[in-house]
Amino acid sequence: ALGGTRASADTLQPMQEEAHAYGGAVAGRVSACLAGGSIRAGTFGAMRTIATERAGFRIVGWGEPFFVIAGMGRTEVWDVAAGTLRRTIDRPVTCAVLDAAGACCAYGEEDGSFTVERAGVLVRGRRPDDPVRSIALEPGGVRLATGHESGVLIVWEGASALHTLVGHEADVSSIDWGTLLVSGGADGTVRQWTLPPPAADAVIDRLPALVRDLAFDAEGARLAAVSFDGALQVYRPDDGRPIYGIEVAKRRAGCVALSPDGRTIASGSSDGVVRLWAAADGTPLAALEGHQKPVLDIAFAPGGTALASAGQDNDLVLWDLPARRVRKRVRHAERLLAVAYSPDGSRL
Repeated sequence: ALGGTRASADTLQPMQEEAHAYGGAVAGRVSACLAGGSIRAGTFGAMRTIATERAGFRIVGWGEPFFVIAGMGRTEVWDVAAGTLRRTIDRPVTCAVLDAAGACCAYGEEDGSFTVERAGVLVRGRRPDDPVRSIALEPGGVRLATGHESGVLIVWEGASALHTLVGHEADVSSIDWGTLLVSGGADGTVRQWTLPPPAADAVIDRLPALVRDLAFDAEGARLAAVSFDGALQVYRPDDGRPIYGIEVAKRRAGCVALSPDGRTIASGSSDGVVRLWAAADGTPLAALEGHQKPVLDIAFAPGGTALASAGQDNDLVLWDLPARRVRKRVRHAERLLAVAYSPDGSRL
């Protein structure tokens, strides 16, 4: 079941109500925020309503077992497996992140504060009057990074600020914490950070437009960045040295992902095309035309043979990469902002 649909082995049939956003799956359970204003959860064949009067909400983060929705002046954190509301915030959050195991949920807010929920314990920190624009969890660790409107990036342990990283001249619009901590900003820079920080931060590159997305490969050997001017740049994360650059399209580039085996880079842009490139040297491999409007996010399946793309045209497209064709298409009531596979690839 994907975003308000019930699925058989080969076909996807619409439910009676169209879903405008959808959330994670937990042990065979799914969740959806429906256009009708109800949140449903349950198994693929037996969805049940767990809340109503949620029209106008959107999902800002999800993962096992939580998903976070914001709208109508507040934010709600739901436990999908239990079907219960875990926490309500009296204002909408700006961003949210959940770890791969679903054990930790963190979200940032307009007033500069963040909240981390782990094992039922809430920890809250704040940089006053500096809205949180991006957030990331340290893989397998307890630290958290928040990117702020002022251009500052802060690393936290609990409610204590460990490091304040200064370098961006505008919003920190994206953070990725893989083998290294990197950030992209509205000032067009991609920055790599060493922890604890040296006397000066390491600027990997300065791109001519806002950095829209960042991605590491699985081994941490390559870092890819795309900017709104259509540029795709690939770097060596250890020393920040550029490997090569590509003009993705004459229009804006919006998202980037690297395949699990590190051999392929996928990019999505405002012309609606998903492009595949050889990660080693940037050689174009394929142009997958399946969206009528900009591609807003893409994700490789863990096995590397499938790719999912989310579009402003309201379509979720599942690609068969060996065959270079559309495997399935799911139409939603509103544009799709993000897409992600579960670690074992069984859920999307």
